[in-house]
Amino acid sequence: MGLEAFPRAEKQSACLRIFSKVTSWTVHGIWPTKAGTKGPHNCQKLPFDITKLTLLEPRLLEFWPNVFAGKSVYSLWKHEWTKHGTCAAELPSIGDERDYFALGLAWVGRYQMLPLLAAGGVRPGAAAYSWSQVRDALRARFSHHMVVDCELDTETKRWYLSQIKICLDKSFELMDCHNHVDVITTNCPAEGILYPPIVPTPAAAARSELCQAYVTVAAAEQPVGNITWDFLIFTQQWPQTTCIAYKGENSQHACEIFSNVTSWTVHGIWPTKAGTKGPHNCQKLPFDITKLTLLEPRLLEFWPNVFAGKSVYSLWKHEWTKHGTCAAELPSIGDERDYFALGLAWVGRYQMLPLLAAGGVRPGAAAYSWSQVRDALRARFSHHMVVDCELDTETKRWYLSQIKICLDKSFELMDCHNHVDVITTNCPAEGILYPPIVPTPAPAARSELVNIVEVQLLADEPPQDLYRSWYGLRV
Repeated sequence: MGLEAFPRAEKQSACLRIFSKVTSWTVHGIWPTKAGTKGPHNCQKLPFDITKLTLLEPRLLEFWPNVFAGKSVYSLWKHEWTKHGTCAAELPSIGDERDYFALGLAWVGRYQMLPLLAAGGVRPGAAAYSWSQVRDALRARFSHHMVVDCELDTETKRWYLSQIKICLDKSFELMDCHNHVDVITTNCPAEGILYPPIVPTPAAAARSELCQAYVTVAAAEQPVGNITWDFLIFTQQWPQTTCIAYKGENSQHACEIFSNVTSWTVHGIWPTKAGTKGPHNCQKLPFDITKLTLLEPRLLEFWPNVFAGKSVYSLWKHEWTKHGTCAAELPSIGDERDYFALGLAWVGRYQMLPLLAAGGVRPGAAAYSWSQVRDALRARFSHHMVVDCELDTETKRWYLSQIKICLDKSFELMDCHNHVDVITTNCPAEGILYPPIVPTPAPAARSELVNIVEVQLLADEPPQDLYRSWYGLRV
């Protein structure tokens, strides 16, 4: 079961650096459940190892925080791991704390309740909502049976929207939480449901133990003696433009964009020494695809290889060998799982599709000016960055291609360069195309793709069914 909770303002902590970033629904827990019961709990004696969460820490503080003042920053994580995670770890694909909490972060990104409710007219604020409004907003996205909890303030007798619970099977596919007549069961009243806005707690110097806990556990400033690079370039690419460019290189080239690829995708995380390209291939660390089992569904959606005729994981192998082996000089990036999980975290945090759309730049037939693209990005980013366009040499048309942002060794945004222009680009002043993604029909003949994916599947799962779910072959 996956469960999201909405933070109540009066319960939020006082360490601003942590909790001012909490702006949406957060994870309460992932709770293995035996049908008709609560639990099991505390299934294995697996002590909680906070060091396993170093790479995930910034996202956990944002999407799985402890909002109770006076509690240590990681006490919730320890509780959830000990009570529930040790049971979830009975599943082969959840080996340790890193797997368990990474799964929660993946699901809170996939099942975003804030925009889903907002699309149905249910938004945080002073208004009170009826249960039918909340129910209908959720039904627009979920067809499976689920649970919604409200919280009663016994003093004011007011009801607050509190928790949303969805259920997933051992293959991480949505399923019914119950077999009740009502698709969504709830304790919420028919009218008068409040959905209060989140009010960040002001920074409190007296709460130094919380801030210190953050500093201790989070990705800290790393020693530079053994690191051959200065910063990381995080590059996202627009899949349709990538295909146009690939086909333009050779008339025999073809692309395959599966129907679950609907947004900007990761090209890579590239360690870079200031003023140079690279370094590359820093360590002899062979690529181990088995490290990516848990991440595979998200990688196929947000870090896919769209080149037809190439194996499904050839891009990942290339990126790990050329760039990941250099990123792994950083202690918090220990292996393939860390490196690719970081890319998935960042593509979730720095979502270019809604960001550009908010500035009026949307995929379609329209051509945009550089100033339109630039201004849309400037509304979110103040640091110097890079935007690439791709020229189709036959048609002489320019296409929006890649967006590059830079982060330091503590994974904080920084300037990519010191040019006068905040955003450097090769894009023309006018006529920039941003073509819609056109999914490729299901590749029935691509048996090699099925074979490659099958080796990653859990032994008790039907390979073809999971293949369909991962690739979203509903075209």
